[in-house]
Amino acid sequence: MRYVITYDVSSDQRRAKVAARLAAWGDRVEKSVFECNLSDSELDDLVARLRSLIDLDKDVVHIFRQCASCGAERASLGNEKAPAAVRYWVV
Repeated sequence: MRYVITYDVSSDQRRAKVAARLAAWGDRVEKSVFECNLSDSELDDLVARLRSLIDLDKDVVHIFRQCASCGAERASLGNEKAPAAVRYWVV
């Protein structure tokens, strides 16, 4: 499933850790916005890791599920640089 994940983290150190964690799981489309293709278990793992990185009283992470038809209807304005398609091979 595809997710759009955004964050607003007040500490530079925590923000860098959140960004690094999300970069390991998806594509950065804006400074604090990532698109990630995750299975249910991967999403659970990522949520647990993000929860351990942020201050729940000061920071926020939003996770928006994108259905297949929603992704196909995606529209962008301006100088968008689409993330490179990554192909995974299962052996």
